[in-house]
Amino acid sequence: MKSAAAIAIIALVASLPCRARAVEQLLPGRMLTMRAAASGSQRTLFVGRSSAIVAPTPGGPDDPTVVGATLALRAASGESAAFDLPASNWSVNAAYPNELERPLLFTLIQMLWDRSDPNGYAHHITSDPLPNTPPHKILVHEAFGDHQVANVATEVEARTLGLSIYQPALAPGRHTDVHPYFGIPAIPSFPFDGSAMVVWDSGVPPPPITNTPPTAGSDPHGKPRSQATARQQKSEFLKANGAVVDVCGGNPCLAP
Repeated sequence: MKSAAAIAIIALVASLPCRARAVEQLLPGRMLTMRAAASGSQRTLFVGRSSAIVAPTPGGPDDPTVVGATLALRAASGESAAFDLPASNWSVNAAYPNELERPLLFTLIQMLWDRSDPNGYAHHITSDPLPNTPPHKILVHEAFGDHQVANVATEVEARTLGLSIYQPALAPGRHTDVHPYFGIPAIPSFPFDGSAMVVWDSGVPPPPITNTPPTAGSDPHGKPRSQATARQQKSEFLKANGAVVDVCGGNPCLAP
């Protein structure tokens, strides 16, 4: 189970319209598709499915050449870390066999991790941008009950980014919180020219309310990306002067 600090994403990023040709370049753990124009302007489609983003990178949402993005929150398999390496504790356990020492070690590592992890810059993505970078528009797709990325981490990220949420996000009674998605305002109307989160429900049981990875039912981790209406929504968002549109007819969004 990855925390918000290790969220991996599908990010498809759009900037100003241009007449372009597409060039695909394979990068470790992700694919970056650049659309370059003779004028120097560009559209960037950044796709990183189930590969952890471990540092701000060219073409990512923190890149100054990027002005928009859609994020479908994803993480690498629970059995592996970034770039298909073995699970991330493979070298630590042998060096620190005493399990009581490991929390202290992780705390020390965290101080270095915070300076390099994109989550440490999330509050600068949609507003208060870092020097020489533009504000970005973000569309987040969450798989409800995701076995690999905790929904609570997605919601924390949504609040940090200042996203609005599509409502109704879920059918009544599906969420176990007393006030589901508190602190995340509803999208007021469509088309919505702003940053947003859309929850996609595949029908799996809600995630546990304890600090326990969900295991019930089929893992919905990849369902949103395969849903035609979700793809349509991303396509509309990524168009020149695009916006978030309602592809669910005013009902909860389903990805069976």
